[in-house]
Amino acid sequence: MSSVKVSEIMTNSQAIFARASLAALMSAGPIVLSATPSAAGDGSDRVRIGLRGHIPPKCSLTGMAGRLNFDAGGIGREGRGGTLGFTIDCNAPFIYGVSARHGSLRLSGSSDAAHSAERHVPYHVSLTIPTEDGGTLRTECGGEMLIGTSVVRGCSADSGNAVAMSRRGQMVVSLSRETQVPAGSYADDLEINLALKQ
Repeated sequence: MSSVKVSEIMTNSQAIFARASLAALMSAGPIVLSATPSAAGDGSDRVRIGLRGHIPPKCSLTGMAGRLNFDAGGIGREGRGGTLGFTIDCNAPFIYGVSARHGSLRLSGSSDAAHSAERHVPYHVSLTIPTEDGGTLRTECGGEMLIGTSVVRGCSADSGNAVAMSRRGQMVVSLSRETQVPAGSYADDLEINLALKQ
């Protein structure tokens, strides 16, 4: 399973996935050649050569900034948010999802349970991933659905039979409603999770 933490992105350079061509097969691994002589019956000879190769399934996510900042004075305004782009490379069907530590922007240093509702800013997240067949995977969830640490928890979805090789996707984080909150710094940690379908 591949996991990318939005608050702390590490660069992970990987080769572009091989395409279905002879060049791809030759670059994917060992090629097995088998030659079978065949007599045509007219005095000529033919040799049939079988080409075999294997491309292993891979799935990764790269190229995402590690931080999304809400502009000053806008944290309590509905619809305020931002977009983070990323590159997804999955040459086989996959499952994906988003999880969060708190599920809302939380006032830093706040531990007063009696006022917790006044110190949280709700948001929702949408993921858009274009696929090789020309389709688009779209998933949208409220922050309260994001609490979890596994791809099968939180806000997750299945690509079906679709793959996404070297495609640019995006994650949009938007505030859910008009919110009156005390002054201070608000934060949460999001994580995008990827795993190949079994």
